[in-house]
Order: sequence, then structure tokens, then C-alpha cells
Amino acid sequence: MDVMKPLKILSMSFITGFSGAMMPGPVLAITIAAVLEIGFMAAVLIMVGHSILELVLVIALALGLRNVLKNRYVTATIGIVGGSVLLWFAYGMITSAYSGISAPQATAAAQESSFTYLGLVGKGALTSLSNPYWLIWWATIGATYMLVSLENSVVGISAFYIGHISSDFVWYCAVAIALILGKRILSDRIYMYLIMICGFFLVYLGAYFFYSGVKKLAQRGVYVNNTSG
Repeated sequence: MDVMKPLKILSMSFITGFSGAMMPGPVLAITIAAVLEIGFMAAVLIMVGHSILELVLVIALALGLRNVLKNRYVTATIGIVGGSVLLWFAYGMITSAYSGISAPQATAAAQESSFTYLGLVGKGALTSLSNPYWLIWWATIGATYMLVSLENSVVGISAFYIGHISSDFVWYCAVAIALILGKRILSDRIYMYLIMICGFFLVYLGAYFFYSGVKKLAQRGVYVNNTSG
């Protein structure tokens, strides 16, 4: 895959991160419930737990993928699969926006009797781990991004992680503020447009990853043909 500058990795990772953060799931449900009970800090603590889990995962992927980078067929396959999954996610986001997806509301929260600060950090990690969407994202899109980031070594990986986690914090803190203020700051229409914009961005990124993977396979084929002649 083409080498991407750390700043570009950070910015693209930030935007792509909304593809997971904005979609309803267990983390969103527990965040809404906790914010309604103990306030804004609940969203921050849940995201701390979420970010710790993802930091462990990023380190594990970085250590395991260094050798994978030596095999062009593997990296090309990951690029094609990751790009395809991104396009699939994009299709789901765009169609859900067109069908009238609703913004997160307090009534969507699971009912919880009480929360503790330390418990919220644990819930942030556990609810993330229990989400199939999260696992699929990291097995495909996350792994693809890691391959690109590893070409910039530690700087690239750090840029990817910071950009990705920042999108989670921005979105969940925004949801918390909207709930605390008790106003329709995030209307269904605005939420629909945000989902749609994110979906179209994923179309671009999915096509980029898919093309990079196909290009790598083609380059490998040319190399083999030239050496065999």
C-alpha cells in the first residue's frame, strides 16, 4: 500500500472512527444511562475504558503484523477485504440514513440502578468487547489501517490510535452534552446527515484500500513475470 503521512493517517483515522462511534450499540446505551444518572463524567470514564481496550488491541496487532508486512499477498488480501467491508459498512450507513435513522435519545438507554466511576471504566471496555460490530471493524478495517500505519513505524501507529480514539471521545462527549442540556441539539435530520456524510467518506476510503490491495497483487504479478523471463 502507498505510504501515508502520519498527519494524513491521523485525520483519516479520526473521520473513519465515526463509522463505529456513531452507530447505536451497547456502548451508546450504557453511556446514555450513566450520563443521565451521574453526569458528563460518565461519558469520559466509559471512553477511558474503551480506549484502554483498543490500546491493548493496537499494540497486539502492531506486534503481530510486523512479520505479516513481509508477505505481499497477505497485505494485498487484507487491503481488498478491508476495503470491501468498508464499502459494506458505507452501504449500511447510507441506506439507514435514507430510511430515517433516529438520533440517540435518553429513552434508548438501558435501565441501570447505579454506577461507580471505576465500574464505568470497566463497562467501557466490556461493552465494547461484547459488540460484534466492534470485533468485525477491528478484524477488517482496523487491521487494514494498522498495515498502512506500520509503514510509518511508531509514529504512524500513534497517529492512527490518537485519531481513532479522538473520534470516540468527541462523539460520546457530544451525546453527553446534548443529554445534559436537555435540548434537541442533535435532531434526527442532523444525525441523518452526519451518518450519510460518514458513509460517503467510507466509500472513498473503502475504494482506496480495495484499489491498493489490487494494485499490490498486480505489481507482484508483474515482478514474477519479469523475473521468470
